[in-house]
Order: sequence, then C-alpha cells, then structure tokens
Amino acid sequence: MDDFSNWLQRGLVLLQHCPEAVMPATERQALADSLEQALKDVAAARALRAAVSTPMALDMDVLAPWHQLVLRVWTLAGLLRQAGIVVPAAS
Repeated sequence: MDDFSNWLQRGLVLLQHCPEAVMPATERQALADSLEQALKDVAAARALRAAVSTPMALDMDVLAPWHQLVLRVWTLAGLLRQAGIVVPAAS
C-alpha cells in the first residue's frame, strides 16, 4: 500500500504545479478530490490490516480505483513533462 500512498501523494504535488493549459481547473479539482479520498481509503485499509493478526488481502474492487488513479497520475506527469514543466520531487 506504500506504492499507492506515494503515487497518490505525488499526484497532489503534480496538481499544485499544473497550469490551466495542461488541465482545466475543474478537472484538477476533481482529480485532487479523488486523490485525497483515495489516500484516506488507503489509510483506512492499512489500519484494518494492522488491526488483525491474520493475513488479509484486499479485494480487486477496492484496488482497481486506486490503480486507475495511479494511471491518471502517470498521465498527468507525462503531460507536464511534454509541456516542459519540471515538478520537484517530494522532500
């Protein structure tokens, strides 16, 4: 789940540097809202896994939307790169 958290957080950073020419404000806000909700969902899943003593898997119905968001983050990163926008790595 660390990879999901990292990519979802990276998406929020990318959005902070994303100009209107790359993505309209309404689309940026919708993506930001989705990323923030997914981060909460990942944190909840992580807490549930930590609360049980037996191994636990996550259903694909849970993981699929996170995968889709990560793909959207990768797409945004590509669009920013094409536009010549350099986004600093998280510190």
